[in-house]
Amino acid sequence: MYHQNLFADAQGNIISTGSSIVSINNGSKIVTIVDGVSRTITTGRTPNGEPYVRDVVEKRIGDMLYCNETTFNPKTGATETIAWKLNLAIPGSKPEIITDTKTDDTKADEK
Repeated sequence: MYHQNLFADAQGNIISTGSSIVSINNGSKIVTIVDGVSRTITTGRTPNGEPYVRDVVEKRIGDMLYCNETTFNPKTGATETIAWKLNLAIPGSKPEIITDTKTDDTKADEK
């Protein structure tokens, strides 16, 4: 997604280097963009009234957009994380699920 030659995350927020933007909408969404990383935290309730917190972190590296989505249910304590990447250089490309979400730092900690 583009805004006049600037890259934007899936929610339409501009991703840029060296900037910081914070906005709160209706008390349920916080968006921050710092050094090219976009983070959106959304809270609310499902249609059946269950509370949730959704944390989405997106970063563009070269032609790849990386996304890490974590959903947390405060009532049950359940957490679900999905990570994917999208090649922005290929028109019509589909997101590819990332199964190994550990960084080099966390892999080193396991040794």
